[in-house]
Amino acid sequence: MTKKNSTSKFYPIENDWKLLPEKTRGKIQEGVKLCGEPVLKFYGAEETIEYIATHAKKDLEEKGYWFIPVYESKNFISGLLYRPAKGCYIDKVYNRDFYVNHFEKLFKGGFDPVLAGVGDLLLDLRTNLIVNWDSRHRTVGLICASENGDVPPNQWNSAVVIKEKAPMQIRPEKVACDYFKTKNQSPKKLSGEETFVAEVRSDDKDAHVCLTYMENAGIRLDIHPDKLPELEEDAKITMKTLGLFKSEYNLKILGRGKNLNKAVDSLKAVWNSPSEKFSVYSILGYTYMLQLDKLYNGDFGYENDVMIKALKWKYQKDGAGHSFYTSPRENNKNYQSVAYRMGLIYNEYVESLPLSADTPSALELTKYIPMGDLYLMQIGKKIEKEKEQNAVIEHFVKESLDEEFNADA
Repeated sequence: MTKKNSTSKFYPIENDWKLLPEKTRGKIQEGVKLCGEPVLKFYGAEETIEYIATHAKKDLEEKGYWFIPVYESKNFISGLLYRPAKGCYIDKVYNRDFYVNHFEKLFKGGFDPVLAGVGDLLLDLRTNLIVNWDSRHRTVGLICASENGDVPPNQWNSAVVIKEKAPMQIRPEKVACDYFKTKNQSPKKLSGEETFVAEVRSDDKDAHVCLTYMENAGIRLDIHPDKLPELEEDAKITMKTLGLFKSEYNLKILGRGKNLNKAVDSLKAVWNSPSEKFSVYSILGYTYMLQLDKLYNGDFGYENDVMIKALKWKYQKDGAGHSFYTSPRENNKNYQSVAYRMGLIYNEYVESLPLSADTPSALELTKYIPMGDLYLMQIGKKIEKEKEQNAVIEHFVKESLDEEFNADA
C-alpha cells in the first residue's frame, strides 16, 4: 500500500493499444513466429484443458516434468513447463556469469516467488537436455529455498521446446543464446523519472525525502502530471530530468538541500516562463554558489539580488539562457563550473555599473572557485588569467626596482 492511494490513475490497457496506428492495431505485420518460424497452430482453452486432463499426472510421473503447449511451429513448441528447479544445465560460453553479490542483493529481503518465479528454459526433446537461458540467479534461489522445503518441489517455467524430429543442425545453445540476446536487448530500460516514481509509490524512504525537498522548493519533473501530482500543486520551475539530482542534491558542498528553495526562487525570478525546463546542473550549480556565500560568511562578497540582476541583464543583453552556464563543465566539477560561469557574469554586470558608494564588489572567483587551465581556456579565460599573472609579475618587478633605487626616498 502506498501512502497516497488517491494519486493512483487506473485506466484500461486498451487505451494504450488505441495509440497504435490503425494498421498495427489489427495485426502484427510480420505475423506470429517461434524461433523465426511461422506459428502453424496454437492450443485454445478446450484443447489445453483436455491436454492437462490426459497428460499432466502421467508425464510428471514418467518424465519428471509436465509441459502445456501453447504455440507450435515446424520445429518448435512454446508453452509452460512444470518441473523441479534442479536438473537443468547452463552453457558456460553462451550464458551470463553467476554473480554471488548480485544473488545476495536479489534475495537480501527474502525469497519472493513473484519476483523469482517463471524462469525461461529450453527443452531439447532430441537429447532431453534442459537449458537454463534467462533465469540463472532465480533458479539458484529456488534451489536454496527448496532445500528446507519452503517452496514446492516443482516450479513453472516459460519454455521453448525443440521437437524430437527437428534436424540436428538446430543447436540448443544457439537457440537459447538468440532468445537471451533478443529478450535482454528489447526491454526499454526504466528512465530515472520512472524509477523515481516507482520508488515513491513503493514507499522508499530516500525517495520520499527527495520528493519532500522538491515539493518544498517547487521543483516539478518534466513528466505527465498524474505521475507525481504532489509536485504539481505549487510548482515554480520544471527540471528536465531527474539525472543526478536524487543522489547529489543533499551533498555537503551544495548545502544538504537547504539552498534549494532560494536557488529555485532565483532561477524563476530570472527565467519566469512556463516553457522553461531547467537542467539539474543549473539548479544545483546555483545552490553551490549560495553555499559558498554561507560558508565564507560574507568574505566571498556575494549578493543574491545582484546575481539575479546580472543573469537578467545578460539574458536581455545577449540572450544567454540558463543552458549558457551549464556547458562546458570541468571534469568532477559540474556545479563549480556552473557557479564559476554565473560568477563571471556577476562580475561583468558589476563592472558595467557606474561607480558609487553602493556599487557592489566583484567576486574573487579565482580564490573561491579555482578552476583548471583547460576549462578556463575552453571558456576563453586563459588570456585573462595570463594578464593577471603578468600584472602580478609587473607589480613585483616595480616594487623591486623602487626598493633598489630607493624611489620612495
